[in-house]
Amino acid sequence: MQHQISSLSSESYAASEFINIMPVTCSIRYHHFQVSHMQHQISSLSSELHASLDIITVK
Repeated sequence: MQHQISSLSSESYAASEFINIMPVTCSIRYHHFQVSHMQHQISSLSSELHASLDIITVK
């Protein structure tokens, strides 16, 4: 499980890096919508990650 979490966190980090680059490269509104949708996905992913980490520390 810890391995899953570490790969998950590196994925979310990579995705957030990607989001930082995207608005610069594409200023089109459609792409901006995609980016904001992705940011929402990442925030829910990170909250899931925190919950999983809490479970591990309790164990």
